[in-house]
Amino acid sequence: YTPGPGSLQALRPNPSVGTIRWISTDSNSDYNALLARLQKQVSKNSTVLVSYAFSRDLGYGYSANISNISPQNYYDLSHERGLLPQFRKHQLSGSFTYGLPLLGYSNPLLKGVAGGWQFNGIITLNTGAPFTVTTTGSPLNNGGTARPDRTCDGGLPSGNRSPGHWFQTSCFVAAPLYTYGDSGQEILIAPGVSDVDLSILKQFSFRTGTG
Repeated sequence: YTPGPGSLQALRPNPSVGTIRWISTDSNSDYNALLARLQKQVSKNSTVLVSYAFSRDLGYGYSANISNISPQNYYDLSHERGLLPQFRKHQLSGSFTYGLPLLGYSNPLLKGVAGGWQFNGIITLNTGAPFTVTTTGSPLNNGGTARPDRTCDGGLPSGNRSPGHWFQTSCFVAAPLYTYGDSGQEILIAPGVSDVDLSILKQFSFRTGTG
């Protein structure tokens, strides 16, 4: 549809044709990254692994099956190009395995209880995902997702961010009615993610007699 007043049917390229449902996945992307990996066998029963990625993922991508966000202008996808939802500028992950040494216990029961333990951990630190600022309602009246005009950067210093005020809302104003906003796709970054997973394992040995 071309933005404008009136019914959506009247704004169709061919008003005599009704809705045609077309399910497709359209995308174009460029991914570049610096990858680093360090692995060390600390001892017979212990290892450490650290991986880091510094990346940039640009393009556009839409799927009617997985997203409720559609382009502002279906006839000009070049203005939809930006950071992709899966983009994470920094990704750091580390894991370790530490096996307790098998001490020379003379007591079989004590050896079975104290031996065979393994301590594992995975640590993940990622910067946040990008997100798009959109306009409520349907000011374009074309079935697309409207974006506002951007008057300044919109980011806030880390000390001024909160869950209820993550970016500077005054930097975004509604575009004139039936006009495409100039704010881009995925221009701001959401909070980062940190995760720690720990586990303790115990190995047991079973002996069976053959009679």
